[in-house]
Amino acid sequence: MKIGLIQILTTFLFLIPVFQSWSQGEGEIRFGVDLEGELRIDKRYFEIQLPDTLLINQSSIKLPVGNYTGEVWAPGFNKEQISFEIFDNERTDLMVYLKHSDEFHSYQKDLPGYIKKGKQLRRTPLILTSLFAIGTVFSVERMTNFERKIYQGVDRYPKTTSVLNMYHLKNELYFNSNKYNSYRIWFYTGTALTGASVVATIIGARYFKKKIIRPSYNKVSPFQNQLVLGLGPNGINLTWNI
Repeated sequence: MKIGLIQILTTFLFLIPVFQSWSQGEGEIRFGVDLEGELRIDKRYFEIQLPDTLLINQSSIKLPVGNYTGEVWAPGFNKEQISFEIFDNERTDLMVYLKHSDEFHSYQKDLPGYIKKGKQLRRTPLILTSLFAIGTVFSVERMTNFERKIYQGVDRYPKTTSVLNMYHLKNELYFNSNKYNSYRIWFYTGTALTGASVVATIIGARYFKKKIIRPSYNKVSPFQNQLVLGLGPNGINLTWNI
């Protein structure tokens, strides 16, 4: 019995707006939303909350005659209160000017520094890695060149009959050997430094991602997950704002 009464009452409450709409005229409201003159802010997403309606990126709606109040919001902007009146078979135009929130101004101020710091952390190890890699390649080329000269000198030494030529050849072999050993040290050192720079680049990128927080601003709708139960121009309304 109680369940039957609840069902009848619920049906009656939801039929009230239907009966009212038959006897009440309606008009149209058209909104213009100015986001501080910017053409692309979150793809110009905005929300307009009326007593029993949530408009998402919708600039016009037909409503029963009467006075209305509401709020307009967009990501990065402060909510703006609005009020307007609907006249029978007429269109009302309302321009709403939204202002950036303090949080968004802080985001705009801090973002360039964040980007610059990220570039520095990536650029420095990258430059060092490139320099060490170039030095390593150069040392390999010089090692190969002096190694070839050493083998050529060793091959010529048994064929040399002049004491003076042997003396010069020994000095040449000694010079080429020292050069070869020097560039070999450069090669191993450059290889180690290149590897260390690569590791430093990876560690730096992870550190930047974990420790340095990217500036942001709230993009969550203040109208999200609101359940409205109220008496408005259309009667008793249950509204879920999605």
